Amino acid sequence: LWSVGMIHLVITLIQIWGHSEGGQCEMLNNYMHLITAIHIASLRSTSRGLASHYTDHFKHYLLGVLDLYKEAKLQLVHHACLHFEQLLVGLGPVHSWRAWAFEYFNYRLQRTKTNMHFGVCLLEFQ
Repeated sequence: LWSVGMIHLVITLIQIWGHSEGGQCEMLNNYMHLITAIHIASLRSTSRGLASHYTDHFKHYLLGVLDLYKEAKLQLVHHACLHFEQLLVGLGPVHSWRAWAFEYFNYRLQRTKTNMHFGVCLLEFQ
């Protein structure tokens, strides 16, 4: 999925809409703001400057969505993404902290006593 949205779709849309004027060019620019924000958020290193660039591109993307797609409504996840700069600055690169919840869940599963009865498992979370 990563390569479809970040590579193949970008190349295809640039070939199709790259020389267009009007709505298609604006949609391409809007999509490129989203892709740039995702790319910055996914980097293996970060800085205050990169985090600021992330926010700038994501704000441009949201403004573009509201301008291009009049019927679109912003969701809570869009609001949460506007606070992502604080996470990048405070916690560092995303790859270092994105999986902690899953790692904790795996830890809990590994510590669950099954008495060698696989397929029958009662989980109690405290």
